[in-house]
Parts: sequence; C-alpha cells; structure tokens
Amino acid sequence: MRKSKAPLFSEKFLIQSALTLISSLLLIGTALFHDALWIKPTPVAEETPKFLSNQTGDQLENAYISAISNAKKSVLLLIFSMTSEEVIDALRQKSQEGVPVKVICDAKACPYISKKLGPQVELIRRLGKGLMHIKILVIDDIECWIGSANFTSESLNMHGNLVVALKNEALAATIKEKASTLHEYDRKGEVTHHTYLAGDQELQISFLPDDKKASVRIKQLIREAKKSIRIAMFTWTRFDMAKEVVEAQKRGVNVEVVLDRSSSNGASAKIAEMLKSHRVKLFYSAGTALLHHKFMWLDDHTLEVGSANWTKAAFTQNDDCFLVLHPLTHEQRQHMQNLWQAIKADSIR
Repeated sequence: MRKSKAPLFSEKFLIQSALTLISSLLLIGTALFHDALWIKPTPVAEETPKFLSNQTGDQLENAYISAISNAKKSVLLLIFSMTSEEVIDALRQKSQEGVPVKVICDAKACPYISKKLGPQVELIRRLGKGLMHIKILVIDDIECWIGSANFTSESLNMHGNLVVALKNEALAATIKEKASTLHEYDRKGEVTHHTYLAGDQELQISFLPDDKKASVRIKQLIREAKKSIRIAMFTWTRFDMAKEVVEAQKRGVNVEVVLDRSSSNGASAKIAEMLKSHRVKLFYSAGTALLHHKFMWLDDHTLEVGSANWTKAAFTQNDDCFLVLHPLTHEQRQHMQNLWQAIKADSIR
C-alpha cells in the first residue's frame, strides 16, 4: 500500500500561525483605538508666542492698532468692552477699505458701538446669559492675540494686563469656529478644549463655559507644581482653587499671590482672608490702576492666561477663555520675571 504524503504544514504550525496573526491584529486595533481616544496636538508650528504687557513697557494700544491696520484679508474681534477711539477708528477704516471686519462684544459694556464702528462692520452685541468676556483679536485667519486686556484706553495703557500674540492657522480656525457659535441672545454649538504646537511648545486653549473640565485642568496644574506658583488675579471667588493653592504650599511649593486691591476688599475678600489665614504670601495692588491680570505662572515653565477670572460665573456662564503654554522659552521666562517684578513693585502686603 502506498504511503500518504506528510502534510506540508503541521496542524500545530497552522494553529500557532493563526494565533500570531490574531494577536497582531488585536495589537493594531488597540493602537488605533488609543490614537482615536487621545487626540494628538495639531501639527502646526508657525511661530513662538510673544508676550506683551504694559507693565513691561509694551504699548498695547499701539500694538493692537498696528495689527488691525496691517490686516489684508480679515479682522475678527471678540471683546468685552471697547471705548478706545483709536482702536475703533482703525476697525472702521479697515472695513471701509473693503476688508471684512467682524466684532462680537458684550452689549451692555458697548452700548453705542454700532454707530461708532459704522455700517460696514459686522457686529454682534451679546445679550445672552452671562458676560461676553473674551478678549481675542484674529488677523487674516492666522495672527492671534489673546489676553486679559479690554479695548479701552485705560485697560490698554494703565491697568495691569498680559497678552499672548502668535501666528497659528489652526488656532485661528478654532477661534473662528467659536465665534460662529455666538449669537445675539444664545450660543449655537460648543467649542471646548484644543491642543496645538506653537514653535517647540504645546499650547492648549479652553473656551468657557463649553469646556466642562476647564476648572479641573487648572487645579491639576496646581497639583503638578513642584517649586513655585505665582498668581495675579483681578477677581477670585472659587474656594476649590484656593484650597489647591493652600495644599501646594503645604507640600513645599513657594506660592505668591497678587490680588487687585479694590476686588480684595469686595468680591475677592473671602479668598484673601482664606489665603492669609494659611500664611500664603499675599500682595495687593497699589495705586489707582487696576490689577486686571488673570494668570498663573508655575515652576517658571508653564503659563495659564486669558480672560477668565477665577469665579463661578467665568466657568459656567460667561463667554471666556484661557491658554496653557509650556515649556516657556528663555525669552518668555525673562518677560514673566520682569512682569512679576513690576507687579510686586506696584503692590503692598
């Protein structure tokens, strides 16, 4: 009887091969799921952000006017209050040149702005719940200016404010998307939290009240601080953030806080008392100018800054926003050191 030929591949080999293939497919699927869950930073690296503050000698009003005057394609402005005649003139002039200009502002803070801007400016005066408190300028769908300064002569020239300026198309597109959700009486849609590359840095932006995890993000930054936390805040009423700052000091972090003097006697009084009772180094602005800052600087290398005060309304009702930028460059750290020295020089214990 003729012997049958042995199979080319043994049953054991085939089973092992099948198991190997299944394992490989599972690994690939897991990797794809992980990438879908954890959204990577948008791969745009156009320019390292620049910091500007009137307390370090920057002429904010002139800088904004120059940016608007040099616009070629478009101007988008989201602002709480605007009374600077020079800025208003620059916006009106640009619209008369045929460049599309869109302004979204708080209706109560800008009662007569429509006539001043003229008919060629697209204007939305927000009357919805909460304040339209964002302070963002976007030029030509790429140049972004984000900070704490309103467009009043006092805010731009006298009061303490910090502005971050950079060129980033992806960030500009996100801001434009956010602007499209803001209407006279309501919001239509949400734009929450996004991450970008800005030069060699990571930049995150949170829009409020859309980003429900925004306060958690700030508290996590405080928890991760190792050496120093420096906070300059116009209005602070949130005890959850104050508790995190106190805990940071207890674990050995050097904490310094500067509050606006008028606010510390009013809306921020309870927070000021709490911080003092836990021996946090607390300073108050001196002089007549407001300390209008809304920033936190951690370990020299991380900055949180924007339009949002640390209040419940800022995170749950107002149109507001903040950036988180890290790691700061040498130039940015130097600017923050100079700014912090200027803030403390204008403050009292």
